[in-house]
This record gives sequence, C-alpha cells and structure tokens, in this order.
Amino acid sequence: MNAGVAPRFLRVRRRAMPSWPVLTVAALVALLLGLGVRALVAARHGPTPAADAQTAVGALGDGGGVLAWRPDLGGPRVMEANTREAITDSWLRGERELRYAARSGDLAGLGDLFQEAALDDARAVAAGGDALLSWGHAPQLRFYAPDGSTIAFTDTFRYVALNPDAAATPEVLRVAARTLDVSMTLDDGTWRTHHQRVTADRALPPALLGVPPTAFRAVRAGPRWWTRPADTLRRDVAAVSDLGLGPLLLEVDAGADPRTVAALAAPLATVLSAAHAARVAVMLDVRAPRLDPLRLPALDAALRALPVDQPLAGVLLGPGAAPSAERLDVWRRVIRDRRPDLAIGLRGDRAPGPVEFRVGRGAWPTYRLRWWPGWPLTDARRAWQVQSFLASHPAGAEVGTLYDEPGSQRGLLTPQGFYRPEARGVRGDARPPGLPALLLEGLPLLLLCALEGWRTRRANVRARRARG
Repeated sequence: MNAGVAPRFLRVRRRAMPSWPVLTVAALVALLLGLGVRALVAARHGPTPAADAQTAVGALGDGGGVLAWRPDLGGPRVMEANTREAITDSWLRGERELRYAARSGDLAGLGDLFQEAALDDARAVAAGGDALLSWGHAPQLRFYAPDGSTIAFTDTFRYVALNPDAAATPEVLRVAARTLDVSMTLDDGTWRTHHQRVTADRALPPALLGVPPTAFRAVRAGPRWWTRPADTLRRDVAAVSDLGLGPLLLEVDAGADPRTVAALAAPLATVLSAAHAARVAVMLDVRAPRLDPLRLPALDAALRALPVDQPLAGVLLGPGAAPSAERLDVWRRVIRDRRPDLAIGLRGDRAPGPVEFRVGRGAWPTYRLRWWPGWPLTDARRAWQVQSFLASHPAGAEVGTLYDEPGSQRGLLTPQGFYRPEARGVRGDARPPGLPALLLEGLPLLLLCALEGWRTRRANVRARRARG
C-alpha cells in the first residue's frame, strides 16, 4: 500500500462506521437509560409533600373526614342540622387557626373562634408553638340551651404533639388520646369556644410485635381500585381466589384529604364482604412518604372507614424512603390503637424498627418483569418468568398487580377481566418457551446482526474499489 492510498482508505472506513442500525440501538439505549434515571429520581424523592392537612381551607361542617358525632345525650332542645354543621365547622377551624398562629406568630385570627378563657389559653398555646394535630374526633352533645345560644359537649380524639423545633429530637413529643369538655356560645352569628377542660389524656400504648401473615402471595388491586363498580370489585376478588393469591393489597394515599380517604368506606365494605365469602385476605397498602406525622389523620380515616365486622389481614406501609425509627413507632401505635390485632408491614429493603413483615430485598420480594434477551417478550416467556419467580420464593412474594399500572408492569387481568398469559404462570401451568418463541424473541437481534454484516460487507467493497 503506497502512502497516497492509505489516507483515503482510512477516510472511507471512518465514514462507513455510523449506520442507521447502530444509531437506532444507541438511541434506544439512551432512551431507556433516561427513563431509568427519571424513575430512580422519582423513587428516591417520592411525590411532592402535600400541604398540612390541618390548615386546609374550606367548609368543615361535614367533619372533614376527622369528626363524627356520637348520639346526643338529650336535653331541653334538639339540635338542628344546620346548627350542628356550624358548630362542627367552628370547632375544627379553631384547631387549624391555632396551628397557623403557632407557626406564623399571627394571633389575630384566634379571636374569631375563641373567646374569654379559651382565647387566653389559645394565645398561650400559640405563643409556645406547640399546637396539636388531631383526628378521630367523636363529640357528644350534653346540653343545648333553649334559646339556642349555648352548647356543651364532650369530645374524644387522638392527637400528636410535634416538637416546635423541627431540627430537634424527638420529632414527636406525644401521641395520645384526649377527652375535652367544651362549651361554645353563639356571638354575632359565629360559634366560638368559650371554655374547654381536659378530663382525660392517655398516651397511646407501645405497639408490640404481633404474628406475621402466612401464605403471603400478595397482589395489588391496581390503580384507583375504589372507582370500579361493585360488580367489578367482586369479580376482582373472585380472580384473586381463583389464582390462589392473597392478600389483596388495596392502595390508600395518606397524602389525600381525610374526607377523601373516608369516602373509601363503601368500596372497602364491598371488597371485604366478597373477600370474606371467598376466603381471600385483604390488606391496606398505605402510601405515606417517610411516614410524615402530618399524614396521620388520613391514616386514621382509612382505619375508621373499615367495616368493624370484617377482618383485615394487615397494613403495609409504603414510606418510599427509609423512615426514622421514631416515625415508624408512632405510625404503629396509631394503627394498633384502632386495630390491636393487625399485622403491620413495611415496604423497604430494611426496617428501622420492629415490624411483623417486610416487602423488599432480603424479605418478601416483588416480581418485576425481566427482558430476555432484551427484546419484546412472548406470552410464553411472560408466563414462565412469573412461574419461575414464585417457585424461587416459596416463603412469600408480591406477584404484581391485577390491572395495568402506569409506568409499571402490566396486570394479570385485561380491562375486561380476562386472564392474561401471566396468570398461567401464577397457577403453575406455564411451560418453558419453545423454539418458535425463542426464534420470535431473537428475531430483532438476528435482523440487526444481518444488517450490520451487510453494512460491513458493503463498506469493504467500497474500500477495495477505492484502493483499486
């Protein structure tokens, strides 16, 4: 080869290297890496924290998901429905205004909801910055004046007292149940708290370790399960029973408003009733980033929405990131206060404190679809993967979801309720992919190799012509 030919040959080879198959593969790899990084960032940081549920504006006359009246004790006058709503709104708004005053230092609004001795107490509490966050109010009317201007009731509720210094420890000063005797008066068309006296206050007891669930082959109900018609929910329970799965995980968003969570009562009753008849275990899958104490009202609303006569297998907490041992203990105590017999689990690779069970690496793993050999999967491969996963984790696992979840794996059922091929693997009826499936899975790779070989041969032909 002479000196004049070599540089031209090298230039020909350099121009021949980039080709559309290679660029296509590179683009796909970059896209997948980008999606993976985005998913990792979302998983690490979790959803944007919601605003403090106890400072939400809007009418609270319906109890806001945190208050439900007990039967009245009777008296000289029967309380009208609109009066009860006005009292409920003023009573709950008083705590929200107190929390706002404690955080902002602005005490001007307290006079709209408190008066006389109660106003002095509210100002002192706000000045100390230690207002309570409460939920589960159960007031009972004791007296309603004949002229309709004075009432007295007893309210029992749960609360958490947070440390005013967010950087100090402990974060939670107290989690307890309290009983108050309250009197309110009607002044200028507004009900104001006139006097309140603490008659009982007990710390919620420690949550001792209980019995972990057995035969854990959990499956998630899928996105927005509570919006499905009752017949569809019963069909879903029947599918879980037919596939030999359980418990059925019902997602609850603790970041939602408590009244929204309380509205799950009807679909929860439908699912639990069908599950009891089909002998299918049910768990709440509570999503609460880092187990923020401000989300405890929504947690309690979910527990109170459960039918008292239907059993629940447990509560699975999904913090998104490892919570502190203190927060885990607080959430466990709140759950056990309502349901003393519940098993409490944690989604995570490790637990900062005692739990009955855990879903994550080193515990009960969650099935994730694997691409093999990196191209579109056949139905036979999908079914075999699920079956192999369950066979390798006989102690327990989370199989997946009944219906497709956005950005996640597809479900075991179609939107119409028919079984997908993965259901064969759950039943143990799958077989290893045969030759046709293997050829179909490897076809894109074979085509890519053929195209690359053709491109290389063509480049070599051009190079030889250039030399010749």
